[in-house]
Amino acid sequence: MRISAPWRVSAVAAIFLGAHGGVLAQAAPLAAGQVSGAEMQAWVDTDGLTVGGITLRNGCQFMAKNRGTERHERHVTVICDNNMAPWTVKGEGKVVGDKWCSKFTFPDGNTQDQCDELFKIGENKYEFRAGGVPISSVYRLIR
Repeated sequence: MRISAPWRVSAVAAIFLGAHGGVLAQAAPLAAGQVSGAEMQAWVDTDGLTVGGITLRNGCQFMAKNRGTERHERHVTVICDNNMAPWTVKGEGKVVGDKWCSKFTFPDGNTQDQCDELFKIGENKYEFRAGGVPISSVYRLIR
């Protein structure tokens, strides 16, 4: 028995949907307070997603800003309490799905290549979380 082309497409789609619980490319819902990727992208387009904050792991203060849409270039200036002179690095930052992804190589040779979620925790106050754990507290700096 030969099946016509439209029926084959329908049959394949039905098999695929059935095997995957009927969900095709449906995103997971955002957690309470989570900033959507669309909102982060709007900030990047408006002001480069400029933030100032503190890294919760080591208490270093930082300011970070994207340079518009120019290759998603991102600059981060860091000041720490360890008698090390303040330093600035250039890397990448971009929205991927509902996460903020950044990639840097720091002066000590350590690298960061990770994607974090952003949550609103107060008036213009946010925190980046990795795997649900807060890693930095930031304020969005608006011109």
